[in-house]
Amino acid sequence: MSLNDVLERIRKGDVPSCFLIHGEEGYLVQEAFQRIIEALVPERDRKMNLVLMDGDETSVPALCQALLTVPLLPGRKVMAVKNTSLFHSRMTMPVLIREMEAQVEGGKDLSRVLRTFSTFLRMVRWSLEDLRDGNWRNISPEEWKKAAGIDDPATVERWLPPILEQAKVSGWEVKTGQGGEGRLEEILERGLPPDHILVLSALSVDRRKKLYQIMVEGGIVLAFEKEKGDGRIKEQFRRVALEYARNQGKSITGDALEVLGEKTGYRLAEAMTVLESLLSFAGDRGKVDVEDVESLATETKEYTVFDLTGALAEREASRALKALDALFRKGEPPLMVFAMVVREIRHILHARIFMDRGLAGTFSGNTDYRAFQRSVYPGLKNLAAAGGKKDKGFLGQHPYVVFQALRHALRFSREEALSLFDRLARMDLEMKTTGKNPEILLERFLLDVCR
Repeated sequence: MSLNDVLERIRKGDVPSCFLIHGEEGYLVQEAFQRIIEALVPERDRKMNLVLMDGDETSVPALCQALLTVPLLPGRKVMAVKNTSLFHSRMTMPVLIREMEAQVEGGKDLSRVLRTFSTFLRMVRWSLEDLRDGNWRNISPEEWKKAAGIDDPATVERWLPPILEQAKVSGWEVKTGQGGEGRLEEILERGLPPDHILVLSALSVDRRKKLYQIMVEGGIVLAFEKEKGDGRIKEQFRRVALEYARNQGKSITGDALEVLGEKTGYRLAEAMTVLESLLSFAGDRGKVDVEDVESLATETKEYTVFDLTGALAEREASRALKALDALFRKGEPPLMVFAMVVREIRHILHARIFMDRGLAGTFSGNTDYRAFQRSVYPGLKNLAAAGGKKDKGFLGQHPYVVFQALRHALRFSREEALSLFDRLARMDLEMKTTGKNPEILLERFLLDVCR
């Protein structure tokens, strides 16, 4: 059964009491999870009749209580739990470890990996203290094999130290074990109250577990596993991207689709995030072409630079440092990276000045790109034209660049942006005259901005 089949059943009123969406293809799992919820609960009723929970934060007793509680308003009540670990077991351990490795290698937001790590710790029954401060190196190969199914403990070096460092920096502590699965099984076997529906999403499942069998027998289970083989991966990418564009009332050319796939490694989550920006970027044209894709990043390596400047503008230290490290490991010249950082801060400063002078119209944190194009950008364009010259500076940038700069400028005061720009000028002089290590200077700058 496909997602469209499930949505059609819901539309016709044929609604079971529980749904499970799982698989390693996280983007498709989340997309199905969201669309099923939207189909089950009209927007006007979501505030009162939809209970959204996070699998890492929600105890099973709390979920059971929510399942049995009568809603304040009549109608369908949906309890939705994202990323539940209820279906994990030693059998799913390899999937958990692959997920942590992928998140660490991606390096964009390590706070997310802590959720998976929390599940890992509960399953192996270790505490943070067992692993912190290098203690994990004292665990014998036999213990790694028995607890986590890891044959070679040396492979742990690839993912565990960065996760432990992230836990230390963020002050994170592992949540206590869930427990109470038997009570949930009992409730589902007996049957939920009328019009009460449970929706679960999970990374991986042990199909032997009783709870999984109950979901299969009494509800709908959708699986979205990662495709294997270049041909199948690319075909899935094309299918999902085309459907996404079509659902937005727009399209993307075949050539643009190929370029987008190459730049994002055909990874769905990254590609769909970029495609969302590209569709907005296309505006009223309604079609994304190769030039649109190239305008965001002329080369794959620049895409990494944009990761860095985006993390800097959003003041996310972990993401920024990971991107900086990736650039230097790839051999990118520090002065090129420095130039892109200067460009980002300059845009933020200009955007902040325009907002402080009331020249950005109604722009706010709630303004999306379409609203910006309709109500804000025309005024800025007229302002540039009134200058009597072709502006190659801030207002001479593509409208989407101006839009992003205004969004980022909301996180900075004018005085702060000026101070950062002055500091970059001093850094430029230091790099050229003192012989100081530009990599260290850049790293310190990022840490200070994101502090």
